[in-house]
Amino acid sequence: MVLRFLKRLHVFLALLAFLALSASCSFSMGRNAKVYIVGIACNYGCGSSLMYLPATTNDAKEFCLYYKKALDVKGISNRLFLMLDERVPSKDGNSAKYVYTDPASDYAPTVGNITALLRSFATGSEYYDKLNEDDLLVVFYSGHGSAPSSSKEYSYESTGAFILPDYGNGGVYLNDPSYVRFKNADFVNILKELPCQVALICDSCHSGHIVGVISENGERIDDPAYDIGSDTAYAADFSHLAKTTNVSGIFAAPAAKQSYADDGGIVDGFNDEAHSLFTGFLLTRAMGWTHSNNVFCTTPSSRTPAGGVFCSLEPGTVVYGTPLSDGALASMRLSLSDMASACGSFGIYGAYQRSVISSGPTTRYILW
Repeated sequence: MVLRFLKRLHVFLALLAFLALSASCSFSMGRNAKVYIVGIACNYGCGSSLMYLPATTNDAKEFCLYYKKALDVKGISNRLFLMLDERVPSKDGNSAKYVYTDPASDYAPTVGNITALLRSFATGSEYYDKLNEDDLLVVFYSGHGSAPSSSKEYSYESTGAFILPDYGNGGVYLNDPSYVRFKNADFVNILKELPCQVALICDSCHSGHIVGVISENGERIDDPAYDIGSDTAYAADFSHLAKTTNVSGIFAAPAAKQSYADDGGIVDGFNDEAHSLFTGFLLTRAMGWTHSNNVFCTTPSSRTPAGGVFCSLEPGTVVYGTPLSDGALASMRLSLSDMASACGSFGIYGAYQRSVISSGPTTRYILW
């Protein structure tokens, strides 16, 4: 009888050890980890040759502020940096009718400001502690993405790029910024230098090419002719490589493909709001968000951080939507794989879109 009990106890302890090991393998973030969120978006609402994208800043505000709420409910220490350029074009499209961004803010989404902010996470500042290997940085981008170029003449964008404002070079400092490219390789290399884990979420055309930059052994994938996430290859899996990096990511479109948006009134579930399809569905399908007329929150001042939020927008910008209950958020777990399952591919009004994920050898959780 005693022997049988000891055998059962041994099995029970072994089962506990297995479950603990399984949990440690699945959840790479500890309970005491800090999470910093950087949301970057531009809607290009002024005189330029770039298409106006009214969905992008809605994407960033709703995803980032809702994600922060979930972290708050779970008691996970966090900071949010909203780096948004938001403007409404005039009727002729040659200038901005309304500008909600403070271009003098340290969080206006210029190449210099983004670079300085990301690098500051390795040292900390008077407002936030430095990140370490136990912490997580989540970077969200919604905006134009340029296609990779195989031409040596345009080698500066051979890995594609984000398109960002440059206020200093515009015809008018505030209302008419010019736009410059932030090369994907340069951006990702800054992330690789950080001591923390990184989850990169990109909702832009051609963003799938970034998976070739993430892996330090992905030289062939840096060839623009190799279209990661093409119709015959849903995911790029780097788990077989000998060396991986601290960066994982999910991307709205393959390297040679476009991503799509609803500028309002097409997708029933978007409540007539402008949203990129990938982020709009990510919010509803993976995170339980409801696009609605309810006021979720307002943004803080661009000069004075409030509630752990640092923002480029003038104060009082309203964010609409309905979150899950605090009880539901407290139990929510969300990984990049969950995102891919929820909104990995979809077709709407003749447009077909497929996302690309690079998660490396472990599952990257952003909520645990």
